Amino acid sequence: KEILRDLGKGESLVKEDASTFLPIPRYSNITLIDGLPGSGKTTGVSLMLKQLLAKYHPELLTNVIFAHGTNEDSAKKWAENLGIKDAKSFDREKLMKYIDPNWAEYPFDDTLGLYTASEKDYTFTPGEGVRSKRPTM
Repeated sequence: KEILRDLGKGESLVKEDASTFLPIPRYSNITLIDGLPGSGKTTGVSLMLKQLLAKYHPELLTNVIFAHGTNEDSAKKWAENLGIKDAKSFDREKLMKYIDPNWAEYPFDDTLGLYTASEKDYTFTPGEGVRSKRPTM
């Protein structure tokens, strides 16, 4: 076992144990942001991203889409707060239909607590796995 640090009193930090209890990121390209609802997590990250884009790729801020999982008004407010003019704003369902007009949500089964699909929606081919039969763009 590789010892990372001698903790004293006959104890040491072993590499295999470090990722299970220390706040060390396991992936170098992921950042977790924790906070209460409404504390500014989304706005802070969006503002930072907007500032980076404005500095290095301002042309990307000319055709922006904001989507909010529950309602379109929240997406519009989000765009306005960031000062992005002429942004398209959608709720989840409208965004999916904007991307693919044939998109439809699977029915929700309250007894299972899951969205369900029937066998007519998918095909299974050994070696290739499961594929959707639904139309795509």
